[in-house]
Amino acid sequence: MLVAAPDARHSEHKIRTVQNENPWWYRELCSRHTKRRSSNRKRVGKTHHDTKIDRRRTIQALTTLVGGGVSVSIYADEILQLAREQVELWEQETEENK
Repeated sequence: MLVAAPDARHSEHKIRTVQNENPWWYRELCSRHTKRRSSNRKRVGKTHHDTKIDRRRTIQALTTLVGGGVSVSIYADEILQLAREQVELWEQETEENK
C-alpha cells in the first residue's frame, strides 16, 4: 500500500507500508522450524526462509486449544508457551499504562 511519505521530498512523494503481516508469535514459530530450500534458487538480499510449519495444522491446534481440548499437535506445546509470553506482554503493558 502506498501512503504519503512522512518526510516528503516532493508533492507526490509516497512510500510503501506493510498492509498485512503475520503475528509475532507465528513468525517466531516458523523461525524455529526452518528447512532447506528444495531448489538452488537464491533470493538476493532477502532474509526469507522456508518453513516446515503447516498453517492448516496450526489452525487446527489453536482451535482445539481454544475449545479447552488437549491437542496432540507437535506445535501445541510451543503455541502454549508463546501464548504465555503474549499474556506476560499484555500484563506488562497494562502495568505501564496505569
